Amino acid sequence: MDTSRRELRRGQQLVAVEPQVFDLLQYLIQSRERVVNRDDMLAAIWQGRDPLMFMMHTSLAFAHFVAGSHDLAWPLAEKACHEQPHYVAAIRVAAACNAAAGRRAEARRHVERALRLDPNLRISNLKDRVSTLRPDVLAKFGAALRKAGLPE
Repeated sequence: MDTSRRELRRGQQLVAVEPQVFDLLQYLIQSRERVVNRDDMLAAIWQGRDPLMFMMHTSLAFAHFVAGSHDLAWPLAEKACHEQPHYVAAIRVAAACNAAAGRRAEARRHVERALRLDPNLRISNLKDRVSTLRPDVLAKFGAALRKAGLPE
């Protein structure tokens, strides 16, 4: 590990890691003489922010979506997408929430992004990706994604 160049190598081969992964590895190596707890890592690497907050925001957005509180749902979904831009579940929820709130352009933008990350995503195979949803909730979710422009 070369901290001045921010490079990690295995032998002569460069290993690609995201910046926060590099920071975490560096922190753990520097702290190898002691047990590092979760709070220490959050403070040192994520400035006290929880790196999994995007999951909570996605879940809350979906709960608001199911309850019909679309104006509360879409900002949370957008926040989750901002926190973790490649998390397809959050992008699907953002598309559905925006469509349900009448924000068609934003909904369509999220569908396009979801399809770039998951090119085979369709209304017809949505159940395979969200298999734990009740049939009525799956139907509501599918209808909103259809409205957002997700292909059949």
